[in-house]
Amino acid sequence: MGGPGYEAVINKIKEYTNGHVTVTMAYANSITSITESYLGLQDGRLDWSNVDTFLIPAEFPLTATLGHEMVVLRGPSPVADTLSSYGALIQTAWETEEFSEEFAAQELRLLQPIDPNAQNILACQEPATTLAELAGKQIRVGSLIQAAQVEALGGVPVTVAFPDLFESLQRGIVDCLIIGGGSLVSFPGMTALAPYIINPQSSAFGMNMDSWAVNATRWAELPLVLQQLVFDLNAERSVRAFETHPETNQLLADGVAEGGGAFLDLAEDADTALLELNESTVAAWSELTEVDGADFEERLRANLASWHERVLEAGYSDAPFSDIDNMTAPLDVDAFAAMFYESIVVPNRPS
Repeated sequence: MGGPGYEAVINKIKEYTNGHVTVTMAYANSITSITESYLGLQDGRLDWSNVDTFLIPAEFPLTATLGHEMVVLRGPSPVADTLSSYGALIQTAWETEEFSEEFAAQELRLLQPIDPNAQNILACQEPATTLAELAGKQIRVGSLIQAAQVEALGGVPVTVAFPDLFESLQRGIVDCLIIGGGSLVSFPGMTALAPYIINPQSSAFGMNMDSWAVNATRWAELPLVLQQLVFDLNAERSVRAFETHPETNQLLADGVAEGGGAFLDLAEDADTALLELNESTVAAWSELTEVDGADFEERLRANLASWHERVLEAGYSDAPFSDIDNMTAPLDVDAFAAMFYESIVVPNRPS
């Protein structure tokens, strides 16, 4: 764990239990490596942690594939589609018992099956929105689905460790990155190195999503009221993270201005190529053996449509990523948080 959101959860647990329950935070994989957090949960070194299943598909085949590929069906709006897909993706995952069963087989209890966040973007050193402009570009990816998307756009997928991203841009090892805005601005000056922020018009780039889990045995020993408190606070933390997006987007806009770049949309030919790749990825779900892929797709599309309608009715904007004034405006998540609590937290909380 790490960051103000997690610290707030720990402080609330202590406050709500009158100090009878305390949580010790281990920052930045200080107890286990990123690929072994599930082992730390199993053997008791950790009680509560995120699990990056996309890095360990042998242990979590369903979550590592379907759990990460499902995000490609989200729409491109950075506010309305980000919020609505967050609700729809998590709801669909909770409705699919195989996700929970996969963790139970590892002696873990899920707190949240996936944790989708802000849209991923394509950040480039030069404008590259058409297939002709993207052809041959060295593009940093962080997953198999992103690699397939880059190839569909005519680019060359490149793997670069996160700490080396800044230098890889400086040295020309990569031309572009598929990355979240928050990750891009976490390196001071990196947005100025890749100041052209390119966003799809019809679908989405893949993203790697955490799952949140606890040691099943230790969890079963907790009083029900404490289980409910931890479950609710974990969900609240994830939803309240959206309140920080405008600040991140302002940093992104400042970096774009500093680098003389621009916010751009994928051109029609590249956008169509990305959409076709995403749809072919979804079509392959029918071949899954762990779950009924066709049924999953039907439920996911229905949930996406339903959540999108509810989010728009609540007044959230579906303006494109290039509308930076909308992107940097304060975001009141109260209405969405209420929907999320009623539709997802309450039906899935321990009882």
